[in-house]
Amino acid sequence: MKPMILQIILQTIVSEFGTSVLREHPRVLGLVANRYPQASKERRLLRVAFEAGVVEALRRDGGEHSQLSAMKLLEEEYSLHPDRARTLVVSLCEVLGHELYVSGHKAESDSTTATPAKTSSLQTAQLKPGSVFRDHPHTPEMVVIPAGEFVMGGNGYPDEQPIHRVKVPQFAIGKTMVTQAQWKAVMGNNPSYFQDTGTENCPLESVNWDDIQEFITKLNTLTGKKYRLPSEAEWEYACRAGSTGKWCFGDDEAQLIHYAWNKNNSDSKSHPVEQKRPNAFGLYDMHGNVWEWLQDCWHENYEGAPTDGSAWTTGDGGLRVVRGGSWNSGVVSSRVANRLRIVSTCRLYFYGFRLARMLP
Repeated sequence: MKPMILQIILQTIVSEFGTSVLREHPRVLGLVANRYPQASKERRLLRVAFEAGVVEALRRDGGEHSQLSAMKLLEEEYSLHPDRARTLVVSLCEVLGHELYVSGHKAESDSTTATPAKTSSLQTAQLKPGSVFRDHPHTPEMVVIPAGEFVMGGNGYPDEQPIHRVKVPQFAIGKTMVTQAQWKAVMGNNPSYFQDTGTENCPLESVNWDDIQEFITKLNTLTGKKYRLPSEAEWEYACRAGSTGKWCFGDDEAQLIHYAWNKNNSDSKSHPVEQKRPNAFGLYDMHGNVWEWLQDCWHENYEGAPTDGSAWTTGDGGLRVVRGGSWNSGVVSSRVANRLRIVSTCRLYFYGFRLARMLP
């Protein structure tokens, strides 16, 4: 179990409904089950916390005695391993905004306020995993992704190998792909093929890699921030959100319909963002809808690939990587490890993008 996943799930729910939702045990467990069906371990852990009264106890009092008592109760009465008990208490305290004492002494902690309630600017947002912020009305909401290590690649095709470990620093990535409305607000035009859907909240498509760099340059001038395309490693890490399966939710192909627009359900067109379930990091449309351009140059396999999460920018810049599949893709193409090479000057209605952003 990834220690940060439970915290991120709870922060997402609390940001939408407020901390008072933690009083409604069945509702919270139902939200976790419906929105994050792959997070069965986290759901079971949270159920134990509710049954033990730990959630309500920490909600009322997050002091040192309460935290240590909660740890002891979970370990002795509910037979939780100390690491799992600590994960549970830390996750709840982070969401509730309490300083951490569960190692027996006061831990280093952010002094920022606790509840990640509504989307805010970075000046007031918590720079903690799961925080959601927006720098400017024309930018997408960005989600803070925790630093971590994961196994990148797969066994589907040779270009997904060798499977290797990658360490990824904390960064922010778009909660959704850039929409037609967001592109139009910055660039003054909408090049998308699918403009007859009745909304500009569909993902922007029909742009090439160079068009996107121009958009990012203008956006950075507008905001004074450092937006960019995600690296391949960042994208796969963010898509997996702790999953080691074929998709962000695991290996059950029957679940894909709940997360992706593809050729089986799209009616041969793109769809507005945020209509399917998010992954455990709170990101939408990581599978399907439109392919996502990435920063990396194309390489035939991962021999010599960076292991620090950075983009692999040496090589033929005329070929770039896209990930995620589209409204026209089958289930195999939307696998988390699947890669596709595209000529950087190509503009087709399959290809859009999601922004990444460096954090202070």
